[in-house]
Amino acid sequence: MNNRGLFLDLAFAHVGWIVLDVQNEYVLDNYGCIETTKSPKVRKIRVADDDTRRCREITVEIIRIIHEYDIRIVVLEAPVGSKNARAARCLGMSTGIVAALEAVYDIPFLYVTPTDVKIALCGNKKASKDDMMEKARELFPDFADMPKSKFEHIADALGVAEVVKEDPLIRMLRRV
Repeated sequence: MNNRGLFLDLAFAHVGWIVLDVQNEYVLDNYGCIETTKSPKVRKIRVADDDTRRCREITVEIIRIIHEYDIRIVVLEAPVGSKNARAARCLGMSTGIVAALEAVYDIPFLYVTPTDVKIALCGNKKASKDDMMEKARELFPDFADMPKSKFEHIADALGVAEVVKEDPLIRMLRRV
């Protein structure tokens, strides 16, 4: 039986993701980074329309991953705080994407904090992005040649997976 988990570092411009087989002590199946960009101002597209397009791109890709890998659990870093109104809006849209997916799919969705992610991957709640990426490369050498702009989000997704490695739901999936 398939017991794959999808682990996400959810944001609006970059969504780092990792699919791991949780049955066999976290065997890496695949990983990637969903990227969305603002439409150029030259096109004169309303911000709300452009945001909707970006939400749709993220949602469609997450749905594709859930179906392609027959995902049994989704774990993501809970979006927190924002620096300005635009960041708060993007945070809300990302949260809305997850809420909609959670309503549609009959699989568990778990949330972890950014601090938990840093501690789980690096043992330090003040770990930097570089520390996170270095530790991720130690665990999965396949990540060695990845560009930093994408890899920092994939490293965070790996940290998300590390937080819940011994969570009761993950342990239950190992027994199924």
